[in-house]
Amino acid sequence: MIANNKIMVQDILEVPEDLMGRDDIWNSLCGWAKSHNPSCQYLWGSAGTGKTFLMRHVFHQLSKRAAESVFWTSAGNQAQSSSAWIQHVSRLMGLSTEPITSIDNVTDLLIARCSLDPFMWIIDDFDQMKSNRDWAAATALELSARGASVILAGRTSPLQLWPTHSYMRGQIQIIEIDDLDHGAAEALLASRGLTDPLVVNRAIEISHGRPQLLSAIADGLSLLEETAVPADQWAFMTNPVDTAGYLIEQICHPGSRRLIWRAGHPTDRIDTMIAAASLTPMFNRDWLARVVGRTLVNELWEEFVALPFLHPYRGGYYGVFPRLREEIAQTVLKVRPWMWENWTRSAVSHYLARVQAGSTPREHAWELLSRFVRPHLGESIFSVDVGSLVLNQQLPSRSEEGFVHLTDRIGVDVASTRLMAPTTECLVVDTTRWDANNPEALVYLVSNIANRFHLYNEVEWVTSGTSPALDSLLATLKFSPVNECRWNLTLGPSEYLKWLENLVAAPEGTRPRDPVALVQSVLLGLKDGMDEFSPEVMEYWNSVSTDASNFRTWFLDALNSADLGDQIDGKTVLVLYYLDRRGTHEELAEILHVSRATYFRNHRAALERLAQAVFQ
Repeated sequence: MIANNKIMVQDILEVPEDLMGRDDIWNSLCGWAKSHNPSCQYLWGSAGTGKTFLMRHVFHQLSKRAAESVFWTSAGNQAQSSSAWIQHVSRLMGLSTEPITSIDNVTDLLIARCSLDPFMWIIDDFDQMKSNRDWAAATALELSARGASVILAGRTSPLQLWPTHSYMRGQIQIIEIDDLDHGAAEALLASRGLTDPLVVNRAIEISHGRPQLLSAIADGLSLLEETAVPADQWAFMTNPVDTAGYLIEQICHPGSRRLIWRAGHPTDRIDTMIAAASLTPMFNRDWLARVVGRTLVNELWEEFVALPFLHPYRGGYYGVFPRLREEIAQTVLKVRPWMWENWTRSAVSHYLARVQAGSTPREHAWELLSRFVRPHLGESIFSVDVGSLVLNQQLPSRSEEGFVHLTDRIGVDVASTRLMAPTTECLVVDTTRWDANNPEALVYLVSNIANRFHLYNEVEWVTSGTSPALDSLLATLKFSPVNECRWNLTLGPSEYLKWLENLVAAPEGTRPRDPVALVQSVLLGLKDGMDEFSPEVMEYWNSVSTDASNFRTWFLDALNSADLGDQIDGKTVLVLYYLDRRGTHEELAEILHVSRATYFRNHRAALERLAQAVFQ
């Protein structure tokens, strides 16, 4: 037992019922109370993994046994300056009745207090300290040497916090807290009254098992049940939604009843960053700034990366949870298709520039760019969910064949092909087989082979002659048919990057003869509630899109999102005249307080910019 006999060795600190899957971490953190083994620990994990929730449980449980020997600090709020930190620690520990002006004095008083009465000190958000973070870590080690238990908690990895201080990492016990496994996640949801298997599985998929998100989902669905509205009629505002849409809202905006993805709208700037980040599995600050603009990213970056559905990676990269990213992408494509395509173009331009400059090696180019291969708008050929498929592959040599095999979770083949290299510069792909009931397996197989094209100057693909799915993929990859069973692709050393550039270029349509006149006709048609537009408009749209019904959404998104001029806002001019029918050109010139000449000039400029945005 400890010196003041307030916490006894025989006290058993049972794991609280609402801490699912955290038994080992709980026992480690509470070890001081059970056996008085002094320690200095750093608990770390991504935002939303439950660090603060867990620490609060530890604090409250131990405070019941030793109220005067357990202390809590939220460093993110208390340690924004040295003076604020000194005052906080002094008040928290009751170190002195006199003002303390030196951090060294704080250290001496803490050590003296601990020597008389060892204590536990929990410092949450330790990595968010703006100053004195190194002092806090060093002091924590000093205190643990004198019998204290100090728990530091944060979302930054130890390698980032102490990149050059291996000694520090060696002295502090590192505890990583991760997302819950499927069983623990199910148990958490069940404890909150959520047991419907379909909803539970979807909630776990898109939340990645992150406790904070699971709790938000459970709270949201509980509230929904209390409304007594049938699930198939859930609707808020004017937008009926399915379960997946509701779960996305609960993760991205807990408690929200908005249920409409407004990414790109001025009032929803975080939504814009979330949506753009869903373009790609991994992103960093520079990438996101190039896609949505540096001003937005500079203002909101810290808030954005603290969201609990992002995974940090090696300090500079982040990723939206895979299933959530796919759901968001599908949602945004439905309501903001023009914006999504323009984000895609910005991302493509960024990646191509890096590959062309040599910043990104050629061997990584396909991995980065393949998801942007889109024969039609909104269509991503090689962005597939492979689920539980297992890949096994071997490159060929002149003396030995290679192969690519894909199997499911129980080892059954779902796709395979033979690879041969008659010369070091030529790849031959032959005997491609796949499960017709699993079309994604073929796409994944072809993509993995294309990932090796940078090694060769020529690729020949032999088909069975009755494989339209494979033929379509080869045509997409710019292969030329030699005959009905053989396709060829020439990729000389200087041609590989040009081939990639052509692959990820935006779909090109049949540009109309008079785009401005067509834009005017569409604007007038929208005012009259038309769903069908002129043959020339639809000819263009059908050449770039497989969804004829989506042109209206595409056009309105362009009208809302494109830069139509800021002199008497171009969008305002067009909306007032065409959609709102607020008056004649002359009357609008008066309403907008401009001369007729200025009004007509801005009106024409806005039409031209909109025509360029739509028929680009």
